[in-house]
Amino acid sequence: MANSWQSYFPAGDWESQHYCVRLDEVSEALFRMGEAPLWPPPAHDLLTIRVTVIPRWSFARCVRVVEDGARCLLSGRSLDGEEAAYELGKLHREVDRVLTTDEARSVIHMWRHLRFESLAAVDPDDVDDDSSTVIEAVRAGRYHAVRRDRIDFGDTYGEFSELLQKLAGFDPPGPFEPD
Repeated sequence: MANSWQSYFPAGDWESQHYCVRLDEVSEALFRMGEAPLWPPPAHDLLTIRVTVIPRWSFARCVRVVEDGARCLLSGRSLDGEEAAYELGKLHREVDRVLTTDEARSVIHMWRHLRFESLAAVDPDDVDDDSSTVIEAVRAGRYHAVRRDRIDFGDTYGEFSELLQKLAGFDPPGPFEPD
């Protein structure tokens, strides 16, 4: 299924064959979880953030947070494949809830600290370890996505991803997985 990722992600910085293959996997996982594409972005002004994680030795999961006025809505989905880099599996778990005020503050605070829009879509120094994390965000018709294969300890990108996974009740895989 050539370029199936283009139904979930825009063309552009993803053009290398390596990134397209990985985005096919992420797109397939999002499809299996029943997640709609965030691309092209809607015109509404709601901040929508989605973290999708395809770890080598654990199950694929995504967590979406929508800032809706004074509250944040969280939606988490996971698949049952135990080695997501090799077998995604099928929808296993769904979580939908309103974040507490403190949880929402933590998400928005870390989001601002991440300075997401300034991050490059891909990191040329990334090391392919069969794991991928993609963070997407839309607001007021603007879309940005960032993909990383390796997340280092203490990396704000990784900490934000981990925070959303924990809020959804998923045990995030550590930054150092077994070979």
